[in-house]
Amino acid sequence: FVPFDGQRKAQSGGDTAKRLIVIGDSLVLGIGCDEAPVIANSLARGLSGHSHRDVAWRSFGVDGGDARSIQASVMADLQRVVEGRTLGSDPEERKFAGTGGGPVNVDVCVILLGLN
Repeated sequence: FVPFDGQRKAQSGGDTAKRLIVIGDSLVLGIGCDEAPVIANSLARGLSGHSHRDVAWRSFGVDGGDARSIQASVMADLQRVVEGRTLGSDPEERKFAGTGGGPVNVDVCVILLGLN
């Protein structure tokens, strides 16, 4: 979750946040990085600055995955999150889902494949 920290006050709150999903291979997962998935976090920060809104993000990926393995591995989780069927104990999923319950509107979906 990336809160907007610009000079203008953010439109914050669960249902006003922009939602970003990033799908891909090890690069999306942040394998080899010291921090959280760098690409998704960087994209969320850029979107937050541009839109002047909080950005909730999720990344889905497979280390060493190709298009087929990524589709086979992440589609069920992706569908569950977008349909609003989140894991009750996962705070990041609750931030992504917002307060409305039910299906989640995704504002941006980025797919990165074959970068390694």
